[in-house]
Amino acid sequence: MKTQDLRYFKRFYRPFAKLSSSIERKAEMKPFIKDLMANPLLRIIFDAVNCGLVVVDEDRRVVALNDVMQRTLGVSRETTLGKRVGEVLGCVHLTGHESHKACCESTNCENCEIRKAAIHAISTNSKYATNAVVSVTVKDKIYDLSFRLKAFPFDHQNKKYAVVFIENLAKFKSVKLQHGRVVGLESIIGEHETIKELKRTVLEVAQYDFPVLIQGESGTGKELVAMAIHSESQRTHNLFVPVNCAALPHGLLESELFGHTKGAFTGALRDKKGRFELANGGTIFLDEIGDLDLSLQVKLLRVLQEGSFEKVGSIDTHHVDVRVISATNRDLQDEVRRKKFRLDLFYRLCVAPITIPPLRERTSDIPLLANHFVNLFMADHVVKTPKISKKVIDILIRHNWPGNIRELQNVIQFSLMKSKGKKIGVQHLPSYIIDESSKTTSKRRRKLTRTMVDEALQKAKGNKLKAAKLLGVSRSTLYRFFDEMKENR
Repeated sequence: MKTQDLRYFKRFYRPFAKLSSSIERKAEMKPFIKDLMANPLLRIIFDAVNCGLVVVDEDRRVVALNDVMQRTLGVSRETTLGKRVGEVLGCVHLTGHESHKACCESTNCENCEIRKAAIHAISTNSKYATNAVVSVTVKDKIYDLSFRLKAFPFDHQNKKYAVVFIENLAKFKSVKLQHGRVVGLESIIGEHETIKELKRTVLEVAQYDFPVLIQGESGTGKELVAMAIHSESQRTHNLFVPVNCAALPHGLLESELFGHTKGAFTGALRDKKGRFELANGGTIFLDEIGDLDLSLQVKLLRVLQEGSFEKVGSIDTHHVDVRVISATNRDLQDEVRRKKFRLDLFYRLCVAPITIPPLRERTSDIPLLANHFVNLFMADHVVKTPKISKKVIDILIRHNWPGNIRELQNVIQFSLMKSKGKKIGVQHLPSYIIDESSKTTSKRRRKLTRTMVDEALQKAKGNKLKAAKLLGVSRSTLYRFFDEMKENR
């Protein structure tokens, strides 16, 4: 065979050689999985463990993983057999990301903390535990995620293996959900001191199972904070179940919360699990708790006190282990005084109170939030992400934001649609924002008089910038005043 022909042969043969090697490796691993799954007790324990669990062989290849790993990573056992753990997680060192190309070619990547844990356990034949940071890439963005790793060695048919427990795996899920949109603590955007304090409080209350009451105006992100508490808690691998107490009438809400039996009422054609039963082991989020009917408040109080309830149409008692996080935009203490909310339930729910500030009280975060929403909405588009003009940012900061962050999110989404991928200017804002800005500017201009300006200039010794600050207006507003004065002469 000629040299040129041999080169082409190798070029086209290589993919088939890799495929053949992969098939052989999977064939070798199937007996191990078969042995594992043949023992009912081991199979139950393997899939019941409430954290990521992966079995690695001497070559640091995956030979088995549990249900938590599959659900969180969105993979199957068949597609992961024979791969390296870092490859399954999407580690940047193995996916060829631009920032780590130098080290991603190695089959035994020295940067892989999971590999190190497995090797240590196998080579020393002893337990190994460590805190590790794994850099993963989701939608071409890098996230540094911290995990708690525990590796245990064992032998099977004269071969050495390590079983690796990966805790806090939901942090990976939080960045993978909604095309890389973060839903954990990182989703709370802001650098204002009140937001920093809010994040610290979330981390503190997440470590305990007592009820949390989140208070704040509509649109401030109460459900986002509740999800962050769940994500940072020990219940993170179980369900987060939201319920809007204001969205359903009393009769349906009771069935929604506690479930019902077949024939309990007209239309109950089969047994149904309630939200509390679905959230068993996890967290239930009761939004707009202030709208809950008094009769349902009694039943909710019992769940909080005893962890038990009866389904609609049943006398059987069900027991659940659920953490309750509630939220309201009402003043519950005022509702208690008006006899519309039970005092004992209020104290049960408000063990850990959290108050989210309105957007108008942290306007310094508006540029950060606006750019965050631009990046979020443009994440699935191949076009270049547009920028926001400084004039638009100034207008957004001056707006009162009665709808808070939800309103800002809608404004940015509308502006992106109007700008068609170009730089967002004032003309792309909703009309009510532009009209309000024009009225505010006109009022500010009318406040300025020649006497006021002269006095300010005298105090500032002719310095126009200082004079503008004394008048409480921008320098451009003061210059416009001078221009108008010249035109009127």
